[in-house]
Amino acid sequence: MKKSEIILNHEYAAKVSGKPAFVCILSAHPISGWIGRNETTGRQIRIKSAQRLRREITPTYLEQIQRFPLGEL
Repeated sequence: MKKSEIILNHEYAAKVSGKPAFVCILSAHPISGWIGRNETTGRQIRIKSAQRLRREITPTYLEQIQRFPLGEL
């Protein structure tokens, strides 16, 4: 993703510690990047660049994930 596409209080698919996770962007970091919350663990994380974020999680995307078994999407 691009830096200009990131919106606060929206959820994104991201790579956290090498594994995919859902992340909610809480605020901008004072130096650079964003502060987010890993929705799986509830921990706060720092996202230094927009390249860690894969795509915004929308209701239609969540429906697709729930409809198909793992690996078919």
